[in-house]
Amino acid sequence: MTPNEEIHKKEKELQKLLSLPWRTAIDYQRIASLSAELSQQKKGVWENKDRAELTALLAQYESLRKESLQTITNRVQTMLLGIAAIGALVGGTLTIEDPQLSRDIIYAVFSGAIPLVSVFILFVWISEALRSARVGYFLAADVESRINQKLGSFTMNWETGLWAGLQKRDEVWGPSMMAMMILGIISAASPWCGLLLVGEKNPTLCRVAFLVGIPYLFLIVVAACLFPKMKQLRNNPTLHSVFLKEPAPQEKSNRVK
Repeated sequence: MTPNEEIHKKEKELQKLLSLPWRTAIDYQRIASLSAELSQQKKGVWENKDRAELTALLAQYESLRKESLQTITNRVQTMLLGIAAIGALVGGTLTIEDPQLSRDIIYAVFSGAIPLVSVFILFVWISEALRSARVGYFLAADVESRINQKLGSFTMNWETGLWAGLQKRDEVWGPSMMAMMILGIISAASPWCGLLLVGEKNPTLCRVAFLVGIPYLFLIVVAACLFPKMKQLRNNPTLHSVFLKEPAPQEKSNRVK
């Protein structure tokens, strides 16, 4: 096989990989390898339509990246404001001189206000995380793929590398999720802290069940709603185009020969 025939074969394989409606991490590694091999030989004639399409894709990419970064800022701000609010509530109750006389206020704070604030933070945080995941997946599965197909090389690859698991990403068990788990622990411990702070001797079983059971029941319902959503934050070894719904075959490694 002549050098030109070898180049043509690699170009054909690269274009076929770039045009697939779904790709795995192995596919992206092969795309990167072919792109590097063909970077010196790739030539093409661009028309005004090609330039306009690439400009539109890059504008869309930049806009979506800004949205993704904004969700990170929103999550950090929500966490900081929520922790500050919880700290203010705890600090306010600790200044009460006689907890026995103000036990209703203390119970309302530790069994009501703090769990509610924690749940609010959790809902806002997870909604922003899901929005970021939605943007990132679309960038990886469609926008970066279309730009790379237009350029004929593996040029745009940040989100692709993250979602395909080729590089580390702060996902379900990442540091930010650990911070949210700590917030959940604080919310679960809050009713017991209220009981200890009041120091009521021999509280009735009904009182304990009400002060602890109601917040716990609420937290369980919230957890049942949030945990199924957490699956959307995991890396996806196979990226499917949002618009092309061709099902992935079982044989992943022998699709392109």
